[in-house]
Amino acid sequence: MRFKDRQDAGRKLAEALADFQGGRSAVLALPRGGVPVACEIAKKLACPLDTILVRKLGMPDNPEYAFGALAEGDVSVFRSGMGGFISEGDKAGIIEEEKRELERRKEEYRSGSFLGKGPFDRIILVDDGLATGTTMEAALEAARKKYDPKEIIAAVPVAASDSAKRIRQKADRFITLLEDEAFLAVGEYYDAFDQTTDEEVLSILENSS
Repeated sequence: MRFKDRQDAGRKLAEALADFQGGRSAVLALPRGGVPVACEIAKKLACPLDTILVRKLGMPDNPEYAFGALAEGDVSVFRSGMGGFISEGDKAGIIEEEKRELERRKEEYRSGSFLGKGPFDRIILVDDGLATGTTMEAALEAARKKYDPKEIIAAVPVAASDSAKRIRQKADRFITLLEDEAFLAVGEYYDAFDQTTDEEVLSILENSS
């Protein structure tokens, strides 16, 4: 399975989530790439859309490869067995840098301000794909802490099989269209995978409210 772009992936994923329409539900996107995907799901399910702020903690020599992740609400998740591959100094520097970026995005995206009044029975967390799974794991913890819903669903168009197994143990439900044991990178499953900009994120949020 391939996707034309994030919107196409969102529409296809929305069909797999159609049974969750109704009730007190909200869709929370992991920015930036998860926002266009989540927008299509929120439209299909007729529920509010907002962001849950997370930041990947990437290795110094390979920023796309995560040794952990941060999320709003002072949530941090670290992958086991990665301590020997990064110095404490590098780790601390990366964490500080990503904390600053979390704060910047909080102001930029007005995260949490688009949902209106809770509480929510169901939170659906959406990203454009699941690679190491660390950002989704951090988002799950942050969403439980912030919203305390009865149910949290993690939903992505495509996932690495080993990461999907781990997230299934963390979320109440995990929904994906494709699991791949030979997963390389999220962008490999999209024809168009341009970086989503801050301006696009804010435009989507404002137009969906």
